[in-house]
Amino acid sequence: MKRMLFIMATAMSLSFAEAGIRPFGAEERVAFLGDSITHGGGYVADLQVAWKVRHPESRPVFLNAGIGGDTAKRGFERIETDLVPMRPDRVVVMFGMNDVNTGRAYFEEWMVKLCDALDAKGWKVDLMTPTPYDEWNTNLTAKITKARQEPEIGD
Repeated sequence: MKRMLFIMATAMSLSFAEAGIRPFGAEERVAFLGDSITHGGGYVADLQVAWKVRHPESRPVFLNAGIGGDTAKRGFERIETDLVPMRPDRVVVMFGMNDVNTGRAYFEEWMVKLCDALDAKGWKVDLMTPTPYDEWNTNLTAKITKARQEPEIGD
């Protein structure tokens, strides 16, 4: 509940333009492409609620295209099978958590390919940074925790 209230308060205190994000169109179809953080649907649902509270007349359609364990490369590979049938006007992309161990150059290569392919479809593209979620998860092994530290995600 705290997370949803924070997101709602943030959405109400900042305009999308101030945050560098184009506002959703009245009936825009928005696909959220990402890994398990997206697949879980929490932030997608929170954003939808916050948007609806602030813009009750607007009716964008939010579509969840997240798959647990996915990477930027896998997101690229799912464009035709998962995104095309959704017919989005915009794609919000969030990868990085599962890309940390691939190295920065590899991640950048696939993010560029992914964004270029989405752009070639004529879809608006918004990038979302991954969360540093695993940094504080004490249930993970030391090896995994070390690999998913905030500095690597930030890099």
